[in-house]
Amino acid sequence: MTGLSVLDYDEMEQSQKDTMVASVVSLLICALIFIYGYQETGRPVKATVCLVVGLAYTLAFATLVMGI
Repeated sequence: MTGLSVLDYDEMEQSQKDTMVASVVSLLICALIFIYGYQETGRPVKATVCLVVGLAYTLAFATLVMGI
């Protein structure tokens, strides 16, 4: 298959995969920075969980309001 629509689809699919990998890596790096800064694992893990929950609420609200 060739054509502009096929190229657009492939680019979008690769972009979504790359975005997911970048998001997970950045979340892990932030968690490691928290762990290193606090010199423990309890509070940094809780902070990371709060970050993920806040992000989920934000994306859910945006999806409901915008209807994407």
